Amino acid sequence: MAAGTITANLRLDDEHVKMLVKGKVVDTGRRKLGAILGDEVKTGINALLMPGVKVGPRSWLGANFTVHRDVPADTIMLLKQNEDEQKKGL
Repeated sequence: MAAGTITANLRLDDEHVKMLVKGKVVDTGRRKLGAILGDEVKTGINALLMPGVKVGPRSWLGANFTVHRDVPADTIMLLKQNEDEQKKGL
């Protein structure tokens, strides 16, 4: 896990953490439950993992990427963003 990676374990609304299990949303009955990571998962700097998400084995999470849903095994998740550089009007 790279520097700045954060695994959240508490929902903002204090409700129970829910997880997707065999295609169905399941209430875990827990207020606090962090992410579940498979073997050999790699994260870029400042990756964020929301409560209860699962990341499959050998997957990579790019820098600044927020995981808000389960990530399958052997997957690379990257953040795409646009830049807009302008001259200052002085």
